[in-house]
Amino acid sequence: MGGLVVGDVDGDMRVDMIVADSDGQVTCFDINSGNTKWEQRLPASTSEVPQLGDVDGDGTVDVVICTLEGAIYALHGNTGAVLSNFPVFAEGAITAPALLLNLNRTASIDRNEGLHIVVHAADGFLYIVSGTTGCYEIVDIGGESRAMVLADDLTGRGTMNLVVVTTSGHVVVLDTDCPYHPLRAWPRRFKSVNCATANENFVGVFVAQESRDHRDVRGDRFKLMVTIVDRRLRRELGIYTIAIFVGSREILAVSRFIEPRTVSLELHSPINRLYGTVRVVMSTNDGLLFEDSVTMSFNVNYLETVKFLVLIPFLLVCGALWFVRKDHELRPLRLVYRSERYGGGRWAYVPVDD
Repeated sequence: MGGLVVGDVDGDMRVDMIVADSDGQVTCFDINSGNTKWEQRLPASTSEVPQLGDVDGDGTVDVVICTLEGAIYALHGNTGAVLSNFPVFAEGAITAPALLLNLNRTASIDRNEGLHIVVHAADGFLYIVSGTTGCYEIVDIGGESRAMVLADDLTGRGTMNLVVVTTSGHVVVLDTDCPYHPLRAWPRRFKSVNCATANENFVGVFVAQESRDHRDVRGDRFKLMVTIVDRRLRRELGIYTIAIFVGSREILAVSRFIEPRTVSLELHSPINRLYGTVRVVMSTNDGLLFEDSVTMSFNVNYLETVKFLVLIPFLLVCGALWFVRKDHELRPLRLVYRSERYGGGRWAYVPVDD
């Protein structure tokens, strides 16, 4: 009923496929061989896609799934066993995928502190569950929802905001103390074409802060700072393919790297003047895609440069004329008679001050 999700849940550097059916059966398959890795039977049915992330902070990706009876389960990625402190029960059915991110004030992508599970139940409450302790906090939204809670920095204050919508047509934005980071954001249902895994302390790509601010690129080339992240415990030598798009139409560059690091890419600007979203898409050896994006404009304000190209020569000419005006100015003349000693006199024009 809810589809399937793919990701490396047991840390063997191979993609797994997790499927949950309407009878509560959750199964993990090896996507290469088709063999079953583990199965877990839940006492309730589910209608949504599982979410993946290291909930308890032990370095292994876990499987989070919610049921129509209001139960929130977290399963260990290696064995499928239910994690301690789970399940957590809400007072109403949960019909939307869970949001996974670290909401601690001291949250950092350099430390693995576990994740919070954020879900909106049919009782009108938003449940924020700690993956390490199982403790939860509730926020009264005042209406039920069938959509996933999204997270991003909407206010521009450098913190994560939670976006909640209700079936009655309300949109609620909640502020948090969690610092913003591109790997932490969930701006849409799936982070990329096939990624439903929380990127914190896992795998991902993001545009570095030096290149995130909106700018108007002038000229035929520009630079973009991109950071590749891979913190898997059994990470092997692989190939990370980076493709840069403007929207979904124009490809600016394709590059390949063999290790996670921050790189400076020099790219060609689009031929046309435009405002656009620059998308950075990274694919790994196993075919998983990770994505980040920033907004830019290309040669939109070039007329400002043309204005100065016309004005500067004009000012230089005016300055040159100012310094040489004394040598070329017109001086008033008067007619005088000049006498000569033997040849008689003659009339002539001479400057007034002579």
